[in-house]
Amino acid sequence: MMFYLSLASIFALGYLAQTTGLCMVRGVKQTMLGKPMFLLSILFSGTLAWISMGAAEWFGTQDGTHAYWPNAYSFIGGLLFGLGASVNGGCGVSTVSRFARGELVMFSTMSGWLFGWLLFLPMFPISDSKTELVLFGERQYLLLIPLTVVIFIKIYSMRPDYRKLWLSMLGIGLMAGVVFVTEPNWTPSGLLQSISS
Repeated sequence: MMFYLSLASIFALGYLAQTTGLCMVRGVKQTMLGKPMFLLSILFSGTLAWISMGAAEWFGTQDGTHAYWPNAYSFIGGLLFGLGASVNGGCGVSTVSRFARGELVMFSTMSGWLFGWLLFLPMFPISDSKTELVLFGERQYLLLIPLTVVIFIKIYSMRPDYRKLWLSMLGIGLMAGVVFVTEPNWTPSGLLQSISS
């Protein structure tokens, strides 16, 4: 049952990502041109992920979904990923999408991911339980539920094209939450990391 749920969520996530043109680099470029709505919708896209993670916690099905507090390694990795995405002109999802559409130059980026994991993964310590982050607790719900309500009230007052964008981005967050609970290493980069390992 969980397999079919994650499969349906991955298809929905892929559809929504393609139809919205999900890409943080694109969002930053549009914001620099004075159009911040796309970037804002991306930044808030994970708002509904708490629903799927909360349901998994409630039903006791949340196995293997661990998160860790940020550290210097995550900062350096994020900085390198951001620089690479800027040079590449796209993030991980758009890189794989562009490669699938025939832009073979994207293979060099994916090869860089593989090389990076093979080279750097043995150099960095695996996070231990002391740095593990509790994803959700009662205090987080006190923030997330009102935030969700405020966002939906704001979406209701938006013009139709922005409303469609925001609802699609929230759908991406909800589907990503379901997939994260059922398949923690679901991202394209996570898949390539597993293959390289």
